[in-house]
Amino acid sequence: MPSLTTRSADLQNVGPVIETWVIPSKAYRENLPQDKNIQPPSVRLVMLVDTGASVSAIKTGVAQKLGLTSHGITKIATASHKEFECPLYDVDLFFPNHKIAITNVVVFETNFEGQNIDGLIGRDILKNGLMIYSGYDNTFILSF
Repeated sequence: MPSLTTRSADLQNVGPVIETWVIPSKAYRENLPQDKNIQPPSVRLVMLVDTGASVSAIKTGVAQKLGLTSHGITKIATASHKEFECPLYDVDLFFPNHKIAITNVVVFETNFEGQNIDGLIGRDILKNGLMIYSGYDNTFILSF
């Protein structure tokens, strides 16, 4: 079972964040015209592991950089905002420092302005793994 362990100088204030590369999903890429010399676009994000998020999210503008087309809309409500609509996209997530890939993830796009994160890893991904948050030594572990 692949796993990643991350240590932070101050896990409580920084949170369980992971450097993540986002690319169009494999299913999306398979429907594009085939050119073996073209690499799919990618965007580097800092994503927060969020057990309060039922669905994973990326910041506004990432889908455009990846050339993605929305395949639907979802309604999202947060602790600080009433329900609002967000577009849905299919992506693959890679944790390059740990050589782990999560494929065919449906994410919504929303604004993370004023926050030190670019996205959320929600329970839709966590349901397939194990997370250990060790506050006393500022580490967290994810295994898939």
